Amino acid sequence: MTVWEAREEGLLRHLMPRLTRVGETELGVVLALMEAQPVREEGDDRSLLHITTPRGDLSAAMAYRLLRFGGLVAPFATSIWDTRVPSRVKFFCWLMVQKRIHTRDVLLKKHIVEPDDAGCPVCEEELESADHMIFSCPFARSFWGRIGINVEGVSVSCLDHLASAASSAVGSAPEFAMLCCWHLWKHRNAVVFQGQRPSLARLLGSCKEDALLWRGRLKETCRIHVETWMQATALG
Repeated sequence: MTVWEAREEGLLRHLMPRLTRVGETELGVVLALMEAQPVREEGDDRSLLHITTPRGDLSAAMAYRLLRFGGLVAPFATSIWDTRVPSRVKFFCWLMVQKRIHTRDVLLKKHIVEPDDAGCPVCEEELESADHMIFSCPFARSFWGRIGINVEGVSVSCLDHLASAASSAVGSAPEFAMLCCWHLWKHRNAVVFQGQRPSLARLLGSCKEDALLWRGRLKETCRIHVETWMQATALG
């Protein structure tokens, strides 16, 4: 059914009888929108710009290229997907750099939490965002300071900058940066959903445990870097 057919023949003709109350409400909204939209008297001069030649002819070659178009490449894609970390961590970091993980600022936009409940669950100071949880929260700052990484001015949208900051302290820095972000997120969730108290010792211990598990994922020449990870996250 086209918009023209709906206007000329009526929308009800194309719908199933006995609509639900919700369906009737939605139908009323659609009919009101159609009624409010004026009908153009002149001809429709729209065209498919991406698959037509300058003369206005349809181009099969341009249509094929459009069909095969794979989208735009995000500048941070390689720094995430080419790392040797578990897939779930890659997906988390992919969402994190786009600020789409479910921190409370995102939940507030989705009307899942109220403004009074949108503060940081760890420090209770301000609106929780991805940048706050990973870098600005006093607890997060103490964590980064403890492992010797300067995160001043770093944002989650620039994960490669974090890896550069970490490279002065450890080897295989991109993987180590993702390890730390992942465990800051897990630590935060433990506070929210399990009622645990913030604990730098517990966070460092979790990072150290996964550092050992991830050793086998790294290239053989890079596995020695895990030793520097272990030293950075040591509790002593």
